[in-house]
Amino acid sequence: VEQHPLATVDARYTLLIENLLDLSHVTFIHANTIPGGSKVVEIPVTLAETERSLTVQRNGQNLPLNPLIQMQFPHQKGPVHQQFDAEYLGPCLIRTGGAISDAASGTVLGIQNFLHMITPASPTRLHYFVNTARNFGLDNPALAAMNLGMGTRIQPEDIDAIETIEAVLQSGATLPTEISARIDNGALKVRRRLEAQIFAETGCA
Repeated sequence: VEQHPLATVDARYTLLIENLLDLSHVTFIHANTIPGGSKVVEIPVTLAETERSLTVQRNGQNLPLNPLIQMQFPHQKGPVHQQFDAEYLGPCLIRTGGAISDAASGTVLGIQNFLHMITPASPTRLHYFVNTARNFGLDNPALAAMNLGMGTRIQPEDIDAIETIEAVLQSGATLPTEISARIDNGALKVRRRLEAQIFAETGCA
């Protein structure tokens, strides 16, 4: 497990939750930092719900090797299947990631997950912790260094995006009507689930 540095973000915690639940943002916000990220928005979305969690699932099929996967799995020669899950376990914990498999045989090469831990500090400020967990290359310190290095580039991009949105929300400007697409379904369901959790604890939404 690699523990990334703590970040403090000047934004309400729900903005980070919705950002993580819609991994299509990888294509736009992290286009230059996550190899192969441009493909994420093209992958169809499905939802899996249980009483305890809600998962937005993207199963990338026959994705070409990119430099990141080639470094993670040096012996892999052909395309891969890759899961891009975003699992809401609660307002304080979201898992993103999943399995990477050889496309030809279906053999799982490895599983990597990012555990996002969120603690509100005030109505418009939050503390953000990220741990990376994987079941491959555990004896390869270069992978740990790479994960931490990518984190130092990826996390600021997310923070900049949601702090910019927070600034607009606090500006007093007249906001356009929110328009949601089918791809937003997971984040909207999580929004309603969170509202129900708050109501169950406080009696008010």
